Amino acid sequence: MKGFYNRIKSIATYYDYKSVNEFALSGLDYKSSEKLNRLKNDDNYPSVKIILDILNNFKKININWLLTGRESMLVTTFEQNLITAESSKFNTANPLEEFSELEIVEYIFCNKDKFYNLKSFNELLKDMDEDIKIKEMNRMINELKDLEIKSNKLFKK
Repeated sequence: MKGFYNRIKSIATYYDYKSVNEFALSGLDYKSSEKLNRLKNDDNYPSVKIILDILNNFKKININWLLTGRESMLVTTFEQNLITAESSKFNTANPLEEFSELEIVEYIFCNKDKFYNLKSFNELLKDMDEDIKIKEMNRMINELKDLEIKSNKLFKK
């Protein structure tokens, strides 16, 4: 992922951190900047956790830019409003039936850490056959990829 470290430096500069070290410690609440500094070498790839930490802590950052260096660093107001509207749907007391299966899968995927910490969720997974888990996860991943393709087409218009 060429240039990922430079994109981290750009985020740190934009948010007025004096260094990547300060960004790691204060902005991402890491114990050290080692996770980010290893990305100076373009042969090293960021973990999903690093990517999610950046996106969760810095909501203005455009995921496409973060991953590829293409497009602008910040999401547009329209994109931000769309993201806020989508996430706020789940912050209401709407019955589960009002959401599509894909919306539910996307929500679970985006909040997977919270779900894995729930005892009831782990109990549900424990009772599932391994093959079913794998097939279900592959299906969900494909649906998320389709959703990403559709959203990319929407934002390029």
